[in-house]
Amino acid sequence: MTTKSTLLASTLMMIALFLFFSVEQSYSQNNQADSLKQILSVSQEDTNYVKTCLDLAWLYMYSETDSAFVYANKGIIAAKKINHPFMLANSYNALGVTNIVQGRYAKAISALNKGVELTRQLLEKEPESRKYKRRILALYANIGNVHYYKGEYLKAIDNYIKSLNYSNQINYTPGKANCLSNIGAAYKDLLNFDKALEYNYKSLALALQTKDDYLISQSLNNLGATYYSVPDYDSARYYFTQSTKRFEKENNEYELINSYVNMGDVYRHLGRFDTALVYYNKALNISTKLGSTDGLINVYYMLGELYDSTQQYHKSIANLNKSLELARQTGTRRFIMLSHEMLAKVHVKLNEYKEAYHHFYQSSIMRDSIFSEERDKSIAEMETKFRTKEKEEKIQLLLKENALNIAKSQNRQILFVSVVIILLLLLLAVILAYLAYKNKQKAARSLLQQKAEKKVLNAVVQTEYKERKRFAEELHDSMGALLSTLKLYVNELGDTSNTDEKQKLLNRANELLDETIGNARSISHKIMPASIKEQGLEYALRSLIEKINASGKIVVEFEAVGVQKHYEEMTELSIYRMLLEMINNTLRHAGASKIEISLIHTNSTLYLTYSDNGVGFDMKNALQSSQGGIGLANILSRIEIIGGKYQLNSKPGKGFTADIEIPV
Repeated sequence: MTTKSTLLASTLMMIALFLFFSVEQSYSQNNQADSLKQILSVSQEDTNYVKTCLDLAWLYMYSETDSAFVYANKGIIAAKKINHPFMLANSYNALGVTNIVQGRYAKAISALNKGVELTRQLLEKEPESRKYKRRILALYANIGNVHYYKGEYLKAIDNYIKSLNYSNQINYTPGKANCLSNIGAAYKDLLNFDKALEYNYKSLALALQTKDDYLISQSLNNLGATYYSVPDYDSARYYFTQSTKRFEKENNEYELINSYVNMGDVYRHLGRFDTALVYYNKALNISTKLGSTDGLINVYYMLGELYDSTQQYHKSIANLNKSLELARQTGTRRFIMLSHEMLAKVHVKLNEYKEAYHHFYQSSIMRDSIFSEERDKSIAEMETKFRTKEKEEKIQLLLKENALNIAKSQNRQILFVSVVIILLLLLLAVILAYLAYKNKQKAARSLLQQKAEKKVLNAVVQTEYKERKRFAEELHDSMGALLSTLKLYVNELGDTSNTDEKQKLLNRANELLDETIGNARSISHKIMPASIKEQGLEYALRSLIEKINASGKIVVEFEAVGVQKHYEEMTELSIYRMLLEMINNTLRHAGASKIEISLIHTNSTLYLTYSDNGVGFDMKNALQSSQGGIGLANILSRIEIIGGKYQLNSKPGKGFTADIEIPV
């Protein structure tokens, strides 16, 4: 599993990408802040004013995030006043990154999505604009980073790929290198290390093409982080060392903080605590010299972990408290949460349970604050209201523009009007032809949908019939004979006056009653497994998988993230039956050695993923088959019943995968 220190190293690495995508030149905070503020004080609210606000926002991004918020919002207000969509998109990007630094992920997503929407509208007018594509690829990369920090790695990869596509369109090699590196980081935390290394090596190859020392150093660092997670500490140390040497050669002190922390982490895990302490102290000295609050927060946290590893608990507590205090000052909520969490663990080791409980409670509060579902919903509602208002303003603007165009058209010559009329007639003909074509397509889709619905309905009916028939047979076979025998014993009781004989008959009757009750309970469990009712869906699935793994015939890996104990009964039973059907199909037909299942609950959706490494099959032929497709049809019918969405994939020799989204 990914260790906490690896997670923190990756966090710093990703934040460095925000700066790469968002800032065209770097500033020394001590030398530039005053001059930028002076420019701002004498500037009118124009594009130069907005640019200066954004320069100040990026300057304060990791040292004084409250100031960064102020300047990013000033940029937004000014960009709206001068009606400059591109500068407004840049301002939303800066605001989004500022929210990420403080762990305000819902607000970050809201701001970044606004930037995406504005840039999309600009691209509709100028589809080949390199400038706009540079902006939107940065926004998608930042959205991917938010999902990465929230542990939503598949969503993160989806946004990184969008960013990569725009980088490919403009052949922006640095952007491609960074996107590939981000995708590698996501696969690393999905524990798919082969994929992670594949993307990291691609990133390094592109970085070498650019001959950009910073990009090369960063790619080497990311490879080290991946090997660190494997864990392969010797390889991690090699790549971290190569990265560190390049940063030292460039005298890039800000990146050296991260590099020295990574080197310290490797040596700490190798048990070479003295060497680890040397690197942590190097990072501490540079952070102190540069006044890097972000660096100090990270280094003090790592020193806390180091001293915990060497059982110097009081030193560990002292350093963790320093990290916590600085995180509070800057509002870096992620480190507030992690520092409290680590302090709780150290106090437990000292048997200081009151202090441990305090820090655990504070950590839980901060975690809830960062990942609150209710806050996400509130932000989404606010965002919807904002977009509605913005659309209304655009409609009014379009109406005014149309009125102006009509007034101008009245002064044009008759010949021009005739040409316009002809063009309109041609356009109308094209539209009518297009509508006819769309109606024809719609009718065809409707016919296909009716056929699909009929097939699903047939599958539901057949499934219900089979289950009813099976339960009827079980009731008849397992309980009919027992009840008939019990009736004989009861009749016999009335025919005998022998006390001993009556007692024997009563004993046998009780045994038959116990057996009948057991059979009834067994049949009811098959209808709805008791483990689901009593322990919840996740427990029931784990119990089922344990039984399958105990057989030794196949390996089933199961991952559950954020799953609640109970959902609606129909949803729980449908998921259980779907997985039972898919596992049964794999065992009977696939010849597979491994099954992977994941169940993830995020926001108001359950994401169910199933895959096996079996022989696979032709999906189209299987669905059309009257016999082979009944299992798939049963699965699809259950998904339809609970309002889910699905994507099933299989080819001969390629195994079987299913990605299912279920609203809860």
